Amino acid sequence: MSDITTSSTYSVGTKSYSNNGLSSLVSGMDTDSMVKKLLSGTQTKIDKQGQAKQVLEWKQNMYRDIITSINKFQSTYFDTSFDSTLKTNLASSDFFNTMASTSSSGAVKITGASSDALTGDMSVQVTQLAKAASITNSGLTSSSDVTSTIALTDSDLLKNFEARTVNIKVGDDTTGTTIDLAGIANTTDLVNKLNDSLSAKNVTAKLTNTGTLSFTSANNEKIDISGTDYGLSTLGLSSETTSKDVTETSSTTSNGTTTTSSTTTQVLTAATSPNTAAKMSFSITMNGVTKQIDVDPTTDGNGTQTITADAVKKALAQSIAKAYGGTVDTDYNVTGGYLNLTMNADSTFTLTASDLASSTTNGNKMASQFTITGASSSKLGITPGTSNRLSTDATLDAITNHKDGTTTSTGYTSTNTYAFTINGHDFSFKGDVSLYTVMNAVNNSNCGATMSYSSLSDTFKLESNSTGSGYSLTTNEDSSQNSGKNDLLATLLGGNSVVQGQDAKATVVSNGVSTDIVRSSNSITVDGVSMELTKVSDTAATISTSRDTDSIVKTVKQFVEDYNTLITALRDKTDEDATYKDYAPLTDEQKEDMKDSEITAWTEKAKTGLLRNDESITSFLNSMRSALYTKPANSNFALYDIGIETESYSSGDSSIGTLTFDETAFRKALADDPQSVTNLFTDSQSGIAYQLSKICDSTAKVSLTSPGSLVQIAGVSIKSWSAKNNDIYNQIKDIDDKITDLKEKYDDEKTRYWDEFNNMETALSTYSSQSSWLTSQFSS
Repeated sequence: MSDITTSSTYSVGTKSYSNNGLSSLVSGMDTDSMVKKLLSGTQTKIDKQGQAKQVLEWKQNMYRDIITSINKFQSTYFDTSFDSTLKTNLASSDFFNTMASTSSSGAVKITGASSDALTGDMSVQVTQLAKAASITNSGLTSSSDVTSTIALTDSDLLKNFEARTVNIKVGDDTTGTTIDLAGIANTTDLVNKLNDSLSAKNVTAKLTNTGTLSFTSANNEKIDISGTDYGLSTLGLSSETTSKDVTETSSTTSNGTTTTSSTTTQVLTAATSPNTAAKMSFSITMNGVTKQIDVDPTTDGNGTQTITADAVKKALAQSIAKAYGGTVDTDYNVTGGYLNLTMNADSTFTLTASDLASSTTNGNKMASQFTITGASSSKLGITPGTSNRLSTDATLDAITNHKDGTTTSTGYTSTNTYAFTINGHDFSFKGDVSLYTVMNAVNNSNCGATMSYSSLSDTFKLESNSTGSGYSLTTNEDSSQNSGKNDLLATLLGGNSVVQGQDAKATVVSNGVSTDIVRSSNSITVDGVSMELTKVSDTAATISTSRDTDSIVKTVKQFVEDYNTLITALRDKTDEDATYKDYAPLTDEQKEDMKDSEITAWTEKAKTGLLRNDESITSFLNSMRSALYTKPANSNFALYDIGIETESYSSGDSSIGTLTFDETAFRKALADDPQSVTNLFTDSQSGIAYQLSKICDSTAKVSLTSPGSLVQIAGVSIKSWSAKNNDIYNQIKDIDDKITDLKEKYDDEKTRYWDEFNNMETALSTYSSQSSWLTSQFSS
């Protein structure tokens, strides 16, 4: 097919030859078409240069793809560097000496075998494992129980259920103003009661347009509302929110205004209705399963409203039994379930995981774990988050149970200091920091030890980071700073002594010689075989080591397949029909009249054959083929002797230059003369791997000082110096210069042609006017 010869304009579309002149107003000529034809010669030259540039860009991208393919192939199988760690490196003797070891016993786990590992069998009997020095405190919490801190007969408990009080703090006030909302009958009484109580704090309560309550501080101070469940619900606030949560969820703004969520109708209903806020719920999570405990002391079973200590006990016992099984006796104890409830003599209660002794590990009792969550549990004297396991979020004061009589709700203070040393490394923490913070600080320090806690076994451990008898573990508490309170390490470690570290010991029989070995670690290497000692055994483990033929065969087979893929792809490029000669790249104007599918098909043909008989690619293919016939002087084999042969040459055959792989022959050669197979590939002068790698370098090496032939031609985009330092870049640059000159010529010609036509139109217009004047004179 011949070229499409329709001419386009160089940059601005099919009307770039137009001009803002008279444009045939007098002459009636098609000036646009005439100018276009006059410019077509220059436009054709521009198009030809653009097409030449497009061809170069296509070829450059093709070359770069080939460079990438060659380098990928090379980096997968040939690394001639001294310290190569490439596992598929055919240039390394270590690859052909890949060893595989197996163990007959779980007491010894094989972790690897070096290329110089001793082949054959050896026996390893483990008589002692290496251990780190450690201090362990098992059963840190000493029970599976959680006991409440409030007696159910305490009047404060009932007040917490019945009281309708709120406490409002303004600004930095830590005490707040307590307001009793009992007996509120209407909105006026409610607002007046609030304003009377808060006037001294410059806070005003009012009803909003939406019927909710609004609290505003005249001094733009923060307003914080807390109280009993019943009191909070009276104001329309959640009984499950803490003081902090109330502030956040009730829309505290920068101007000191807080708005509750319920309308006054709802508020008054809450203020005058029976005490439904006395109902409460909290959750218990046992062994990962969470159940809700509902306690409703307002109903005694006969439908009457009453709140008594017995009602609370009964409701609690019934809910525990419902969730975890068991029976409730007349004293409201729950027994026989997974979680039992005991009413104590002092009117507190205790929750106990009943399966304390049902499971043991290394002699340690494994109790079920449970955690209590939900703000309502605090009304019963159990802090939300309490567990029968140590919480690493707990503060040091709480863990050591150090109360100093402060006015804080917990009795704990943040002024206490806990100081200790581990292996001579000093640590010091305030009493309000968490155990997690301490553990993190120790574990990230250079003290050489690790702190850990297992909630499953309730075990706290301090352990040396290194095993072996040579690594000690020393601790010391600074009594001068800890005076008057329980020591932290003493609490965590229970005063237990250090269990000293020990070395690993094993008896190894190799080549008929028995040797007793002692190592500080359980990870050992014997005769090139790396192993992990996992347990003491009365019998020896047999370690068998041999050449890993399967791994070697798998890699060589994949090498042959990847080689064939590369060679076939390049051969296809050099053997393509040169259809590009009949399909020049399309110009922009040509594309305007074609469908996308037509453009794609045309472009594909325009690219086909651009690398036909390419000299550099052909040279690469011939060199690779020749290298395969190399036979190093120190090898008894050529490639064809070990089952790898080249396909015979035949014109038009797509398999030209590819390899075949006879696995049986290769395995036999590897078994009969492994050193010759190794030398065939790895000889530093004439080995197959070195020869092929050298050819890849000469063709596709990306280097500033010694680039491969294709890199010199096309460069690579990943390196800026290469992208602008190659033959094709220079050719494209020359074409761009020519196009710039042609565009300037095009613009000059266009201007000249339009000036001439405009002058002609002006002359014709003048002539027409004169002719009309003469005609009018003669006719008069």
